[in-house]
Formats: sequence, C-alpha cells, structure tokens
Amino acid sequence: MEDRIPQTVAEYHSEFKKRKGNMCDSPNTVAKKLRLLQKYKSRYTQTIANLKQQVLTLQKQNEELKSELRKLRPSNSIMTPLDNVECKPRGRRYSELQKNFALALHYCSAKCYRLYKLFKNTKERLLKT
Repeated sequence: MEDRIPQTVAEYHSEFKKRKGNMCDSPNTVAKKLRLLQKYKSRYTQTIANLKQQVLTLQKQNEELKSELRKLRPSNSIMTPLDNVECKPRGRRYSELQKNFALALHYCSAKCYRLYKLFKNTKERLLKT
C-alpha cells in the first residue's frame, strides 16, 4: 500500500503525530511547556542565589569566630604549646611567656609542674637559659 499524502494541515498534523508519537505538540502546548520550564528555571535560580548567600554569610561568621578565638586564647595556657609535640625534644622552641609560666608553676607546686610536663611542655633545664 502506498502512503497517502495528507491534503489538509489537520490531516498532516494527525498523521505526523501518529508517526512520531508525542514529539509534535500544538503551539499552545509548546507555549505552556515553555512557560512551565521558565518558571522552574527562575525558581531554581532563586534557590541557588539564596544558597550562595547563605554560604557567604556562613563564611563571614566563620572568619569572625576564628578571629575572636585568636583574641580569647590565653597566651600562657597549659594547652598552648601543643604544636611543639610534633617536633623532636631538642628542636622545640618556647616563647618567654611560656617559660615564665612554667617557672611559676615549678616554684609554686612541683606536682602541678609534673602535670604540666606530661603535655610535652618546657623542661626545667630549658627554662633557666
């Protein structure tokens, strides 16, 4: 059987729709789909913008908290020289504040100084130099 040539637009449209399935939609359907896709796009664009703004806000808060933490950290705390733990004992360097703090502990209480030495802090023989 020969394929018959459609005479009108309606016949052509129905014939094409049968062959291609749902690929050919009417102009109204295409416009509706386009509007719906544009709505989705704008919604997702707005969501992405909101999330980016939240990330920036959290980064600023993180920087502020880090700067406040640096201000609040006591310079002569027992836990301050823990960064020296990775070094060999002869390669460790201590600030004057740490040495003075360790000396004060040594002269006030020997037990307290022994506890302080458990944290790999300054030794007594290094303090006097």
